[in-house]
Amino acid sequence: MRTANQQPRRVQIPKQMHWELPRDGWVKLSVDGTFTLKEGYDVAGSVIRGDGGLFVAAGVWKFQGVASVKQVELLAIREGMQLSSR
Repeated sequence: MRTANQQPRRVQIPKQMHWELPRDGWVKLSVDGTFTLKEGYDVAGSVIRGDGGLFVAAGVWKFQGVASVKQVELLAIREGMQLSSR
């Protein structure tokens, strides 16, 4: 409940992101990772799509002993790059 003199809170709404096709002749690697201290393991995934947006390859990996979400994301990039070279 607000009082008469209280200013309304300004909430910044993040800009919506959308996936864009890679350039002709290229592929695009999309990655994501999750980091949990409680569970004792972390998961990363990668998806590769071609210039028409069609599925090329994907992978999901489980890791243990990862120190941060940034490290999980980097592992997802590494594994995705290895996947793309096959």
